[in-house]
Amino acid sequence: MHSNLFLKILVVVIAALLWLQQALLKDHTAEIHVPLSFLNLPDELVLKDDNIRNLPVLMEGRGLDFILLKFSSITFIIDAADYKYGRNKLLISENDLNFPERIKLGVKKIDQDLIRYINCDRLVESSKPIELIYASAAEEEYFIRNKINDAQQKVSIKGPKSIVDDLGAIKTKKITQKMVKDGLLTIELVVPDNRIQLLQPTITFDVTSTRLVNQIISLIPIEYPLNLNITIIPQKVSVMLRGPEDLLNKLTSDSIRAYINPNDIKKALNTRNKFVEVNFVIPSGIKLLEHTPQNIQILEND
Repeated sequence: MHSNLFLKILVVVIAALLWLQQALLKDHTAEIHVPLSFLNLPDELVLKDDNIRNLPVLMEGRGLDFILLKFSSITFIIDAADYKYGRNKLLISENDLNFPERIKLGVKKIDQDLIRYINCDRLVESSKPIELIYASAAEEEYFIRNKINDAQQKVSIKGPKSIVDDLGAIKTKKITQKMVKDGLLTIELVVPDNRIQLLQPTITFDVTSTRLVNQIISLIPIEYPLNLNITIIPQKVSVMLRGPEDLLNKLTSDSIRAYINPNDIKKALNTRNKFVEVNFVIPSGIKLLEHTPQNIQILEND
């Protein structure tokens, strides 16, 4: 009886091995998603497309080779030495496909409809103002009473031009009065985007006591995208500021940046009441108390 059971198991095992052998040696067709790897990209350029991931490739070969491929690396090697700023046509063929020679798979089709062009941005360096972020309102009041000297200094950053141009200011990590040591305040800066490099990750200020005053600055022009074919009413805004007297006395309407976020404009155009808020970039060490008007009307041009 035990002998018969052993024979039955042996037959099943042999049958399974024969089926597995046939499956491994038989030709199959399967779609493989292959990542793109760009070499020799000029130093002043960076890939702009965040959605560059992979291309579907229809491949054929033995089942054994498909199994081996799962444990190997496969990629398209793209020579980007001739890429320019802007849009570049993606020229790709099976000759750019890189995987181990021991794997004998053929290419039936490369589905390039998903990615036909590669956009390159220019790497640039720029100086941006610093926006101080306080841990609380009480901490902000402390640093208004105790002046942060040279708060208008800027920090150098490097990154894709499209991102750098849209950055208004580089924010600090939250600051407190406990961070002041021997009259010096050293603050870490926050990286605004993982594609942005801070050439100076920390910054140090002198802190001294000073007299606080309020001051109104009027007729500050409001920036908005001119390519959206809109008009804003009004086109200027007034602000009331509080800060060190000697610092406020130096400020003019050019010292304050007032702007409207393009995304806010697009949302407002789809609503009945086409009003948006104004955003401000205020010199560090100065507090914005209020601004007039509170909202700006958006009108579509005919």
